Amino acid sequence: MRIFLYIMVLALSAVAHAESALETDDGFFKDARSPYEDDDLDRAYKKNELSKTIERQQKTENKVKDEFSTTTPDIMPAYEAQAMDNKIVAENKRRQQAILSRIQSSAGLVHSCVAKNPRQFQGTHATVIWMIGADGRIMDTAIKSTDIDDSQIQKCIQEVAAKLDFSRARTDLLKKTQAEYTYKFKKRVLTKTAHKQVKRPVRKTASQ
Repeated sequence: MRIFLYIMVLALSAVAHAESALETDDGFFKDARSPYEDDDLDRAYKKNELSKTIERQQKTENKVKDEFSTTTPDIMPAYEAQAMDNKIVAENKRRQQAILSRIQSSAGLVHSCVAKNPRQFQGTHATVIWMIGADGRIMDTAIKSTDIDDSQIQKCIQEVAAKLDFSRARTDLLKKTQAEYTYKFKKRVLTKTAHKQVKRPVRKTASQ
C-alpha cells in the first residue's frame, strides 16, 4: 500500500513539473522573436513595398472597370433586335440589287472586248467574281472560269470588271459582299470584218 502511494506521489510531482515547464516555455506559448529589430531603413522599405502593392491594385481595378465598361454591351430588347434584323435584311437586298443592276449594265462593254479582237473568237462564257467593300469600292476582282482561250480578251474583260462603279451599293450596315456573275456569249462570234461578205459580179453569157 505504501509503495502504491509513493508511486502516485512521484507521478503527480512529475506532472506538476511538466506543466510548470510548459507554462514557462517561450517556444510554445509566445510568438517567436527576431534577434534583429527594425531600423529606419527597414521601415522605409516596407512602407515603399506597401505603397507599390496598393498602387498595382488600384491600376488593376481601374483597368478591369474600363474593360467592362467598353466590352459589356447592354442587352437589346427583343423587339429592337427584330427591327434591326429586318433592317439588315432589307439593306442587304437593296445592296445586292444595286450590284446586280450595275453588272448587267456592263454586258455591252464585256462583249466589246470580243468585238475589238481581230481574231476569230470561240467561247460560251466568262464567270467573274468581285469583292465589294461597304463603301462600294472594289477590293478585288478576278475571272473565276471561262472557256475563252484568247489572253487579250480575258485581260480586257477583267479590266472592264475592275472599273465598274458600285457607289450605289454603299451601305453602313454591311461590311463586304462577294458577287459572282457569268457573261454568256454565242458559240462563235466573229469580228466585224469577218461578217462582211464581198459580192462578186456575175458574168452574163449571150444567149444563142
